[in-house]
Parts: sequence; structure tokens; C-alpha cells
Amino acid sequence: MANSDVFTRGETVVCSLQVETNAGTATTPDTSYVVTIEDPDGTEVVDAATMTVDGTGELSKDYTIAADDVLGIYKVEYVLVHGVRKIIKQDTFVVQALTT
Repeated sequence: MANSDVFTRGETVVCSLQVETNAGTATTPDTSYVVTIEDPDGTEVVDAATMTVDGTGELSKDYTIAADDVLGIYKVEYVLVHGVRKIIKQDTFVVQALTT
């Protein structure tokens, strides 16, 4: 995730993941890399979107929270395929009301 795991409507969440070999060297998955984001109601707001890769093994997908998006905990699922390995990682972030 970005700087914080708590966001408000209108902000952009940067879902990111660093991929490394067993030796700890940055790498890019050679087959596929997608991310799915599900809102607190279980609705997929991002459905298996391809992530951007920066050449150093860092994968990312920006998600801008709409003004009418549901408040609560969002689930993020990364699915990477590298050779014969399928890697699944999960994360969360919170969308809360703006406090003044």
C-alpha cells in the first residue's frame, strides 16, 4: 500500500507489490500479474486488472476512491504467475469518512 492504509473518498490508493527471487533479487513475473479489489459489501470494484510494472519488480495499480464508494475495509488480492509458480497475496485498506 501507499503511505497509509486509511483513506477518504477522492483519494488514490496505490496498491503495490515488490517481487523478488528466492535470492532476494528484484524480478518481474514472467507470465501474468493482476489485482482485484473488493469493497466491504463484496462487490469487485477492480476486477483482475493488469498491474503496471516499473522494471525493478515493483508492480502497482492506482485506485481512486469515488465520492459514493462504500466506507469500510477493502480487500486487495494480487495474483502473480511466475513460471510454474502461482503466488497469491492479500492486503486491505480502509475507506473512512472525511473528518473536519
